[in-house]
Amino acid sequence: MKQADVDAVIAQVARAGRRIDNYQSSVFCGAREILAREPDNPHAAKVVANFLAFVATGVETISFEEFLLPIPYTDEELAAQDASRDAYVAATRGAQQ
Repeated sequence: MKQADVDAVIAQVARAGRRIDNYQSSVFCGAREILAREPDNPHAAKVVANFLAFVATGVETISFEEFLLPIPYTDEELAAQDASRDAYVAATRGAQQ
């Protein structure tokens, strides 16, 4: 998922009169992606259903399924982590020589 996807969900939810943060949006986007790949994934289905119910009703339901899914990093966050790791490896290799 891209940060733009996360931002779009935040904006869409705001138009419905609800507020969510970046993490909540990332969890929903990640669960939606998992559900697209694995339609029978009960954990992703529960997270998506809870989120849609929250948008419709304003009643927030937190379920443990959210914590059974992979951490919802955006592509940009993953790229930054990779760059940081590569810089660290390059720096430590240079220090060893």
